[in-house]
Amino acid sequence: MNIGKKINNLLPPRVDKTAQIGEGVKIKRGARVGKNAVIENGAVIKKGAVVEDGAVIKKGAVVGEEAKISRGTTIGKKSKVCRKAQVGRNVKVGDRATISEEAVVEDNVKMGKYAKVGVKSRVNANAVMEMSAQIGDSAQVEEGTVFHEDAYLGDGGQIGRESSVGERTFIWKNTKIGNNVTIKDSNTEIFSDVNIGDHATIGENVTIFNGASVGKGSKVHRGATIGRNAEVGDYVEISQEAGINKNTVIERQTQVGPRVKVGAGSVVQSGSDIGEGTELEKGVVVGKGSWIRKDVHLAQGVELGAYTKLRKGVEIGENTKMGSWGQIDSGAKIGKEVKIGESVYIEEGVAVGDNAEICDRANIRAGKVIEKDGRVDEAATRRGWRPPRT
Repeated sequence: MNIGKKINNLLPPRVDKTAQIGEGVKIKRGARVGKNAVIENGAVIKKGAVVEDGAVIKKGAVVGEEAKISRGTTIGKKSKVCRKAQVGRNVKVGDRATISEEAVVEDNVKMGKYAKVGVKSRVNANAVMEMSAQIGDSAQVEEGTVFHEDAYLGDGGQIGRESSVGERTFIWKNTKIGNNVTIKDSNTEIFSDVNIGDHATIGENVTIFNGASVGKGSKVHRGATIGRNAEVGDYVEISQEAGINKNTVIERQTQVGPRVKVGAGSVVQSGSDIGEGTELEKGVVVGKGSWIRKDVHLAQGVELGAYTKLRKGVEIGENTKMGSWGQIDSGAKIGKEVKIGESVYIEEGVAVGDNAEICDRANIRAGKVIEKDGRVDEAATRRGWRPPRT
């Protein structure tokens, strides 16, 4: 504290003659109350605090030492503005709310009943905190963001401009959320050190674990789970009840369907489309632009090249590798450790045994069986054949 403040805090309080002071009010040394301010019954204005012109301090509220309440602001009944907190102009603070030590609440903010701003946190202009919304210590909420009822932002968290945090959303410490993000109502939980990009949308009952990231413009729908340290790129769509496991990478502009499960350490490259109910076990790689339909199963370590197409119900065994531009039709079953070349077309109902090899541009007709350790090297009848793409 500088010498000027020390001296000021020893002086009698200064209360403008136009201010209205209720019964039982305590105004401590060095405090100042401006023109037309209203201090209701039982309120306390502590040492060195400033209540500017036209501010209203309601019944039983406390303004802490060296705190500042700016013009036109209303502090609700039994609310607390703690030591050195700064409250801007035309702020509306509901009853029993708390603005903690050294916090800053800028102009035109609205805080509901029981809302709380933590120590050294900052709530920028035009933000809204509904009833029982809470912001932890050293957190920052940018201009125009809305915290709905019972929403919580942990210590060190940051939320950008014009975002919306839904009811009963719980965001743990050090999470960073971009501008214009929407987190929908109902029990979403976002753990520590998560990053969510601008214009993302997070649905109801979503869980995002520690260290995960969700890119710009992406959508995570109801009931989905994003695992620890998973990376979801820009403009990705994760559908309802999908599960993205830890250390997984989902690259930009990918579509992940309902109830899809993506195993730990898997990579789905950009522009791919994974259909409903499909399961990718640990360490699977899906190449760029691939198209995988409903109820496909890819076992651990499977690798698919770019622009692969797998139709409904295909099963591929562990550590099988498939080149680019291939297609496998519905119900085909491919064993373990199989090597499939580029531009291969495997028709409906084919069975391929473990450790088989299928060379480039081969075409295996419907219902055929390739035995374990077998080899198919005959090329398609039309040179340069490519499987049809829809």
